[in-house]
Amino acid sequence: MLIAVFALKWFWPISVFYVVRMFYGRVGLQGLYLTFLEEASAQLSTALKLIAEAKDGVVVNCVLGKDRTGTISALVLLALEVPTERVCYDYSLTGRYLTQEYISQMLKQVNLDTDEMASASKGTMAQTITYLVIKYGSVEKYFDTIGFDAEWRAKLRANFTEPINTAS
Repeated sequence: MLIAVFALKWFWPISVFYVVRMFYGRVGLQGLYLTFLEEASAQLSTALKLIAEAKDGVVVNCVLGKDRTGTISALVLLALEVPTERVCYDYSLTGRYLTQEYISQMLKQVNLDTDEMASASKGTMAQTITYLVIKYGSVEKYFDTIGFDAEWRAKLRANFTEPINTAS
Protein backbone atom coordinates (compact mmCIF):
# COMPACT_ATOMS: atom_id res chain seq x y z
CA MET A 1 0.00 0.00 0.00
CA LEU A 2 2.81 2.38 0.83
CA ILE A 3 4.19 2.02 -2.67
CA ALA A 4 0.88 2.72 -4.42
CA VAL A 5 0.07 5.64 -2.14
CA PHE A 6 3.56 7.12 -2.47
CA ALA A 7 3.79 6.60 -6.19
CA LEU A 8 0.37 7.94 -7.07
CA LYS A 9 -0.33 10.35 -4.23
CA TRP A 10 -0.44 13.39 -6.52
CA PHE A 11 -3.17 11.64 -8.44
CA TRP A 12 -5.46 11.59 -5.40
CA PRO A 13 -5.33 15.21 -4.19
CA ILE A 14 -8.66 15.11 -2.40
CA SER A 15 -9.72 11.47 -2.41
CA VAL A 16 -9.98 8.50 -4.68
CA PHE A 17 -13.55 9.54 -5.41
CA TYR A 18 -12.37 12.89 -6.74
CA VAL A 19 -10.26 11.04 -9.31
CA VAL A 20 -13.04 8.64 -10.15
CA ARG A 21 -15.40 11.55 -10.81
CA MET A 22 -12.76 13.51 -12.69
CA PHE A 23 -11.46 10.78 -15.01
CA TYR A 24 -13.60 7.65 -14.96
CA GLY A 25 -16.80 9.61 -15.36
CA ARG A 26 -15.48 11.06 -18.62
CA VAL A 27 -13.41 8.25 -20.10
CA GLY A 28 -14.54 4.99 -18.53
CA LEU A 29 -12.46 2.28 -16.94
CA GLN A 30 -10.16 1.84 -19.94
CA GLY A 31 -9.54 5.57 -20.08
CA LEU A 32 -8.76 5.61 -16.38
CA TYR A 33 -5.98 3.05 -16.91
CA LEU A 34 -4.56 4.97 -19.87
CA THR A 35 -4.63 8.11 -17.73
CA PHE A 36 -2.56 6.26 -15.11
CA LEU A 37 -0.02 5.21 -17.75
CA GLU A 38 0.34 8.66 -19.27
CA GLU A 39 -0.26 11.12 -16.45
CA ALA A 40 1.38 9.17 -13.64
CA SER A 41 4.30 7.70 -15.59
CA ALA A 42 6.94 9.24 -13.29
CA GLN A 43 5.12 7.87 -10.25
CA LEU A 44 4.70 4.47 -11.88
CA SER A 45 8.43 4.43 -12.62
CA THR A 46 9.16 5.26 -8.98
CA ALA A 47 6.84 2.47 -7.81
CA LEU A 48 8.45 -0.03 -10.19
CA LYS A 49 11.92 0.95 -8.98
CA LEU A 50 10.88 0.57 -5.33
CA ILE A 51 9.49 -2.86 -6.14
CA ALA A 52 12.64 -3.81 -8.07
CA GLU A 53 14.79 -2.94 -5.06
CA ALA A 54 12.64 -4.86 -2.58
CA LYS A 55 14.29 -8.17 -1.84
CA ASP A 56 11.66 -9.50 0.53
CA GLY A 57 8.53 -8.84 -1.53
CA VAL A 58 6.04 -6.00 -1.56
CA VAL A 59 2.39 -5.32 -0.93
CA VAL A 60 0.52 -3.03 -3.30
CA ASN A 61 -3.16 -2.28 -2.84
CA CYS A 62 -5.81 0.38 -3.31
CA VAL A 63 -9.49 0.87 -2.52
CA LEU A 64 -10.81 -1.83 -4.85
CA GLY A 65 -7.55 -3.68 -5.41
CA LYS A 66 -7.84 -3.71 -9.19
CA ASP A 67 -7.31 -0.32 -10.81
CA ARG A 68 -4.15 1.28 -9.42
CA THR A 69 -3.06 -2.07 -8.01
CA GLY A 70 -3.95 -3.87 -11.23
CA THR A 71 -2.03 -1.40 -13.37
CA ILE A 72 1.11 -1.58 -11.23
CA SER A 73 0.85 -5.37 -10.90
CA ALA A 74 0.42 -5.77 -14.66
CA LEU A 75 3.49 -3.60 -15.29
CA VAL A 76 5.53 -5.67 -12.82
CA LEU A 77 4.45 -8.91 -14.48
CA LEU A 78 5.20 -7.53 -17.93
CA ALA A 79 8.64 -6.39 -16.76
CA LEU A 80 9.18 -9.94 -15.48
CA GLU A 81 8.39 -11.11 -19.02
CA VAL A 82 5.18 -12.88 -18.06
CA PRO A 83 3.13 -13.46 -21.24
CA THR A 84 0.40 -10.91 -21.89
CA GLU A 85 -2.31 -13.58 -21.81
CA ARG A 86 -1.30 -14.57 -18.27
CA VAL A 87 -1.15 -10.93 -17.12
CA CYS A 88 -4.69 -10.40 -18.41
CA TYR A 89 -5.90 -13.61 -16.76
CA ASP A 90 -4.35 -12.66 -13.41
CA TYR A 91 -5.97 -9.22 -13.61
CA SER A 92 -9.35 -10.82 -14.33
CA LEU A 93 -9.20 -12.86 -11.12
CA THR A 94 -9.92 -9.67 -9.17
CA GLY A 95 -13.43 -9.56 -10.57
CA ARG A 96 -14.29 -12.82 -8.85
CA TYR A 97 -13.90 -11.26 -5.43
CA LEU A 98 -15.55 -7.87 -5.83
CA THR A 99 -19.21 -7.97 -4.91
CA GLN A 100 -21.77 -5.54 -6.27
CA GLU A 101 -22.74 -4.65 -2.71
CA TYR A 102 -19.18 -3.64 -1.85
CA ILE A 103 -18.73 -1.64 -5.04
CA SER A 104 -22.12 0.04 -4.69
CA GLN A 105 -21.34 1.08 -1.14
CA MET A 106 -17.95 2.47 -2.14
CA LEU A 107 -19.24 4.37 -5.16
CA LYS A 108 -22.78 5.41 -4.24
CA GLN A 109 -21.69 8.99 -3.55
CA VAL A 110 -20.15 9.23 -7.03
CA ASN A 111 -23.17 7.88 -8.95
CA LEU A 112 -21.16 5.84 -11.48
CA ASP A 113 -21.77 2.54 -13.23
CA THR A 114 -20.86 0.03 -10.53
CA ASP A 115 -21.12 -2.85 -13.01
CA GLU A 116 -18.18 -1.52 -15.00
CA MET A 117 -16.24 -0.47 -11.90
CA ALA A 118 -16.67 -3.97 -10.45
CA SER A 119 -15.50 -5.62 -13.62
CA ALA A 120 -11.98 -6.80 -14.21
CA SER A 121 -12.14 -8.36 -17.65
CA LYS A 122 -9.20 -9.77 -19.52
CA GLY A 123 -10.17 -7.48 -22.37
CA THR A 124 -9.70 -4.33 -20.32
CA MET A 125 -6.11 -5.23 -19.46
CA ALA A 126 -5.46 -6.53 -22.98
CA GLN A 127 -6.56 -3.17 -24.39
CA THR A 128 -4.30 -1.37 -21.93
CA ILE A 129 -1.30 -3.44 -22.98
CA THR A 130 -2.22 -3.08 -26.66
CA TYR A 131 -2.26 0.69 -26.19
CA LEU A 132 1.35 0.58 -24.97
CA VAL A 133 2.42 -1.55 -27.91
CA ILE A 134 0.68 0.70 -30.45
CA LYS A 135 1.81 4.02 -28.94
CA TYR A 136 5.35 3.10 -27.90
CA GLY A 137 6.18 0.17 -30.17
CA SER A 138 6.45 -2.29 -27.27
CA VAL A 139 5.93 -2.52 -23.54
CA GLU A 140 9.72 -2.42 -23.11
CA LYS A 141 9.89 0.91 -24.97
CA TYR A 142 7.20 2.30 -22.64
CA PHE A 143 9.33 1.21 -19.69
CA ASP A 144 12.37 2.90 -21.27
CA THR A 145 10.35 6.08 -21.84
CA ILE A 146 9.30 6.32 -18.19
CA GLY A 147 12.81 5.58 -16.90
CA PHE A 148 12.37 1.94 -15.96
CA ASP A 149 15.03 0.78 -18.39
CA ALA A 150 16.58 -2.63 -19.08
CA GLU A 151 18.91 -2.32 -16.08
CA TRP A 152 15.98 -1.77 -13.72
CA ARG A 153 14.03 -4.60 -15.32
CA ALA A 154 17.02 -6.92 -14.85
CA LYS A 155 17.16 -5.94 -11.17
CA LEU A 156 13.45 -6.71 -10.82
CA ARG A 157 13.93 -10.12 -12.48
CA ALA A 158 16.94 -10.88 -10.27
CA ASN A 159 14.91 -10.17 -7.12
CA PHE A 160 11.63 -11.80 -8.14
CA THR A 161 12.41 -14.79 -10.32
CA GLU A 162 14.29 -18.02 -9.86
CA PRO A 163 16.04 -20.03 -12.55
CA ILE A 164 14.20 -23.13 -13.70
CA ASN A 165 16.09 -26.27 -12.85
CA THR A 166 15.93 -28.37 -16.01
CA ALA A 167 18.24 -31.12 -14.70
CA SER A 168 16.33 -34.27 -13.89
